[in-house]
Amino acid sequence: MVTQFIIVWDWNGTLLNDVDHSIHIMNTLLRERNLDLLDYKKYRQLFEFPVINYYKKLGFDFQRESFDVVGLEFMKRYFAGIQSLRLHEEAESTLKWFQNRGFRQMVLSAMEQSSLEKMLMDLGVAQYFEAVIGIDNHYGGGKIEAVERLHKVLNQSPDKVWMIGDTLHDAEIGKKSAFNVILVSKGHQDRSLLEKACVPVVDSLAELVGWFYLSPLN
Repeated sequence: MVTQFIIVWDWNGTLLNDVDHSIHIMNTLLRERNLDLLDYKKYRQLFEFPVINYYKKLGFDFQRESFDVVGLEFMKRYFAGIQSLRLHEEAESTLKWFQNRGFRQMVLSAMEQSSLEKMLMDLGVAQYFEAVIGIDNHYGGGKIEAVERLHKVLNQSPDKVWMIGDTLHDAEIGKKSAFNVILVSKGHQDRSLLEKACVPVVDSLAELVGWFYLSPLN
């Protein structure tokens, strides 16, 4: 049984199926400003961290209105509909698979800390994680500061750590930390973008499990 490896999970898009919800909320903001709306394909090609750059690509003019105000409005609407959100179909069975094989599991997210903890509890998966690390605001700036807190609880050589995410930002964070990285193309960025990170890319959590099952780690 593997006992020395750690999985660090991204949350939004990787385990939580919130892409369609995010598109819907953003389109309400775009419509109010007479800006072009998003569809699934366009969204996954344009989304990025820090999210202020993504907003600018969509046409938001932060000379006329504050990003802080717009970003907070997005999150207010996002959380107003949060009860409708569910995990990806294979998420809990994947978490259980790693748990049964002795992997330590943690969450590293660009979601605000208390909101993240509540979602994990509400969706019934908090028990799988020995550490849950989010950020201190609702503005989606990324995980650079949060990863510093992660290092304090890892207590493990970085080559024994696997970062699993759905964006180039996850790959960036993982590489800077000298972690192994695998990206899942079912979330907030298109596979064609993820492949630019030059790390393994899988299309589903089931494929991720298969990758580890066949790897020398198992």
